[in-house]
Amino acid sequence: IFNMFDVIVPVYKVKPIFLEKCLKSISYGTQKQRFEGEYTIYIIDKTPVDWEYYGECKEIINSYAEMNYIRQKGEGVSNARNEACEFGNNPYICFIDGDDYWYDEHLYEISEVINASNKDIVLWWSAMDMIMKSAYYDNNYNQFTINYIPTFKDWHGELHYYYLTRYPVCTSTVCVERNRFEEVGGFLEDYAIGEDIEMWCRMVGNPK
Repeated sequence: IFNMFDVIVPVYKVKPIFLEKCLKSISYGTQKQRFEGEYTIYIIDKTPVDWEYYGECKEIINSYAEMNYIRQKGEGVSNARNEACEFGNNPYICFIDGDDYWYDEHLYEISEVINASNKDIVLWWSAMDMIMKSAYYDNNYNQFTINYIPTFKDWHGELHYYYLTRYPVCTSTVCVERNRFEEVGGFLEDYAIGEDIEMWCRMVGNPK
């Protein structure tokens, strides 16, 4: 069984090299995604037209004619995701930021795990690679240690809140059930950071 997805791609001043890699990785026009089901891509863009790379980025986007392009009306990434989601109607929503990219099997693996899930599951994510560099030379972040939690299954009841906040799930790997996403009202648009973690917690039933 192949599931149907809407893929949401917020873009704001993403340099061409990253944008092109992102769009190529999710493209169905070039069969980059090894997935035989249906999915619709929505690129929502707030990049100022006077930005130095705007023209080059727009050319890259235009080269993927099968993708839907939207100029964002509101402000911020949460608004961008919420606004773009309103254009779709597929039962599952996947997110990917314009400077990230998917592995070729991403949608296939997400679809497989959805098929194996029970009806109470509303949130899925895949493996990711991430490189973080600090802007500070005297970086205390690397000295910060936390207790290791092997898997999500090791937490029960309300404790999933602490898993999601201490081991955050990267938005660009996440797929959500549309009905539940709409039920909780999507992303909170007044959050400057942590808007994704906050919504995952609401989606799994913890209002903290």
